[in-house]
Amino acid sequence: MPSFLAFKSIVDPSDCDFLGHMNVSKYFAACSDSVFALQAEMGLTAEDMRSGRKLSFAVVHTSSDFRAELSAGEAIEMESEVLEI
Repeated sequence: MPSFLAFKSIVDPSDCDFLGHMNVSKYFAACSDSVFALQAEMGLTAEDMRSGRKLSFAVVHTSSDFRAELSAGEAIEMESEVLEI
């Protein structure tokens, strides 16, 4: 599956900590939102997840690498792809 834009947003001031940088919890929220986009790209609907086939992805491991700080007003984008099943 080729990569696709799974999440795009602008960092809101409420997303930032007292130092003015995007809070770590907001990074993980962006990842969560992109996973729902990935599921939709693969054909899983909200109905499939809630009551139909009752299928959904689950986070079983997570790690992160710090690249740079984001501040209010900056754009954030996330690309997703399936590398292996």
